[in-house]
Amino acid sequence: MSNANCLFCRIAKSEVPARLVHESKALVAFLDIHPIRKGHVLVVPRQHFPNYDDLPPDVANEVMSVAQRLAPALRTSFG
Repeated sequence: MSNANCLFCRIAKSEVPARLVHESKALVAFLDIHPIRKGHVLVVPRQHFPNYDDLPPDVANEVMSVAQRLAPALRTSFG
């Protein structure tokens, strides 16, 4: 399920370009175009969930797992 008005859904469906750093069946991770700091990455599910607490546990676990795996590489690359 996706939401046509959701920018993240549009990125996940490749309707909007993004600099992807990770892709899986359930989620995408990409560089933020307005980062709070260099290397800021957003990890988002491909399926639309209106609220964080709507994420199924398996998707939430994958989001956290990917973020933890990316963090050291991003820290090394961007300081």
